[in-house]
Amino acid sequence: MTEQIKTLRDSAAMRWTALLLLALAMFCSYIFMDILSPIKDLMQETRGWDSTAFGTMQGSEVFLNVFVFFLIFAGIILDKMGVRFTAVLSGAVMLIGAIIKWYAVTEAFKGSGLEAWFTNHLNYIPVFDELGVSPFYEGMPASAKFAAVGFMIFGCGC
Repeated sequence: MTEQIKTLRDSAAMRWTALLLLALAMFCSYIFMDILSPIKDLMQETRGWDSTAFGTMQGSEVFLNVFVFFLIFAGIILDKMGVRFTAVLSGAVMLIGAIIKWYAVTEAFKGSGLEAWFTNHLNYIPVFDELGVSPFYEGMPASAKFAAVGFMIFGCGC
């Protein structure tokens, strides 16, 4: 006769599977955080990034969590909606951020209307510029700005 498994407590195999899936998600997020580091020189040559643009983009991951208090919102969502919903939402947010960052460094972004908008806008963000914590600066390449936006969204999922 077969038993029906009702919760993770009932099956060691399901607990290990859940642990392995969570570990895989964390591993992939850590890899993605540093994915552009090995090709920094290529980004500088092909996209016109300088070291400041690269460092600003890499540091943008925690911007929304720290300066816009998304960590607080994530805690509220976790408390109100539960672990499963929050895990799925976190994965979806990470995927959306990763897709935005990927698009920012592709050839399709060059010459697009989105590139023109990012070139002409987001050079000055009033409150954050005065505090010295703005995720963008005047003259930062549009692809770096858009990659930073994607990385900020990805960081909210992490």
